[in-house]
Amino acid sequence: MFLRRHLSPAILILCLLIGLPACNDSDTSAGAPDYAATRAAMIPRIESLMAESEVAGLSLTLVDGQRVVWTQGFGLADREQGTPVVPETLFEIGSVSKTMTTLLVLREVEAGRLDLDQPLASVLTEFAIQPPLGSYSVPDGAITIRTMLTHHSGLPGDLMNASVATRRIPDYDLGVLRYLPAQHAEFPAGFVHSYSNAAVALLAEVLERSSDATFAELTAELFREMGMDHSTFEPEPLDLPGRAHDYILDLPIDFFHHNMPAAGSVISSAADMARYLRTLLAGGRAPGGKRIISPATFEAMLTAQNADNLLDGDKRIGLIWLLNDPGLDYAGRLFWHDGATIAANSHLAVLRDQGLGVFVVTNSPADTVVAAVARETLTHALEEKTGLTPPVPEIEDSPEVDWDPAVLAALSGIYVTETGYDRLEAVDGGLAWTANAGPTADGSEVAEPVLLTPRADGTLAAETLPGAALEPATVYGRQVLFRRDAEGRLPYAERFLPPEERNQAWEGRQGNWTPENLDPDDARFHLPLTVDMDIRLRYEGNLLVVIVSGKKLVLEPVSDTLCHVRGFKRGQGGALRVLTDNAGSELLDYLYVSYEKVAEK
Repeated sequence: MFLRRHLSPAILILCLLIGLPACNDSDTSAGAPDYAATRAAMIPRIESLMAESEVAGLSLTLVDGQRVVWTQGFGLADREQGTPVVPETLFEIGSVSKTMTTLLVLREVEAGRLDLDQPLASVLTEFAIQPPLGSYSVPDGAITIRTMLTHHSGLPGDLMNASVATRRIPDYDLGVLRYLPAQHAEFPAGFVHSYSNAAVALLAEVLERSSDATFAELTAELFREMGMDHSTFEPEPLDLPGRAHDYILDLPIDFFHHNMPAAGSVISSAADMARYLRTLLAGGRAPGGKRIISPATFEAMLTAQNADNLLDGDKRIGLIWLLNDPGLDYAGRLFWHDGATIAANSHLAVLRDQGLGVFVVTNSPADTVVAAVARETLTHALEEKTGLTPPVPEIEDSPEVDWDPAVLAALSGIYVTETGYDRLEAVDGGLAWTANAGPTADGSEVAEPVLLTPRADGTLAAETLPGAALEPATVYGRQVLFRRDAEGRLPYAERFLPPEERNQAWEGRQGNWTPENLDPDDARFHLPLTVDMDIRLRYEGNLLVVIVSGKKLVLEPVSDTLCHVRGFKRGQGGALRVLTDNAGSELLDYLYVSYEKVAEK
């Protein structure tokens, strides 16, 4: 249905199966590469990666300028029926949807109905939130549309009680707005990059109020203008014809409603996403000629918003788009975004200076697969188009040096990471580093420490981590560890001084807590495998931690009923609170879910 009408049915079927350039909906150019070498290299690579990771189905499209040079499906969209993936197969694209929400916001800005730097509360007048816990050397500015689009708003990220569910909840975002006034922001606006689904989800409500149109109407118009006739933000019915089934561990899962549509609900196909790539490669002009956003707005969207932010390290983000990828930066300017739902993964990347774009999606959990396929496809395509190949990495270890024992002693202590905490202890020759210190989530033994040796470049390195190093730094008055490796220089951990003694009120709350208000239609209740939704509160020495989904979060009691969740990554920085139900029993409140104590067996 998306192919040239003069092709015979037999040729159409052949093209769908092997992804020939002749099947594309734009003309080829004389002398331009046909990307046969890219396909020859990538097809067996894709099949191998899918087999290794047990991926049911995968779909890919590669675009050169306005030429769709390769679109192909691999594996099965429906294992039970034996239905193969074809370019028109519909997949969940997850957070790549956020890039389309961003276009809608920018159209409102161009129309003069929104300003990127206006406070969120000026549009959503009922919006309120408590200030962040802890002390900061930067001012707590207003949460604006811009900070929401750069994940620097400080809004709690994953408020997901029935955000994915068996029923549609049209006013889900309004429920989030009612929840936030009693919550604490995770960080001051602009302080650090911290991914927030909730922030982008609220932009749907912003768009509806600024435009006087429904979010569904706005998105339908956007897709129509780009020729994405089979894409939708809110699929109705859920079992759209041609939609791939999702699988976890080879088990099929139900179709679910995504009740934060602006953050990640788009259903699309490789054929439709090729049109989206063409729009992006044309600087915001759709394949049919319709200008989606102006050239100036397009450039602003892809301009780094956080270049002066010291805590973000090497990460560069425009308006929602990530702007650097160490594996592809040799190709010049680029932008990308990935996506994930319960069982689907996607990755979209564009090499601006080379005119190449790729989109990859699966119907099985495979984030590393889609990223690898996208990057490797672009690498091969770039070589075929220009002869440019990735530079040979130059690994030059900085020489070992001696640091003053006082410096090493000052670096000793507990460092909160994204998944727990590390311990550094001054020893002869450097620092003993215990990653993921303390008992694991299941209470097993801790890992053995390794020696970090000081280097002349100001980093600390270990033989067990070739090509990687930790760099201590003081940023905004905080002791921080950056990690340097092939992905660049990125924040890793923050030093935390545990209290000298335990808080007795919190000590009495140790144990298991189970969700008390989780919506029965939440998708986690309807998966073909058991999902552990309990949280575990415990002291490890004088360090209070809560274990959520296997991740250990460090808590700092602020009072007998309030804890600061330490760290500066996703899900950290905010609060865990004690509430009281109508019967006078205590509940723990964290990220839109309240928990009740489970009696010890």
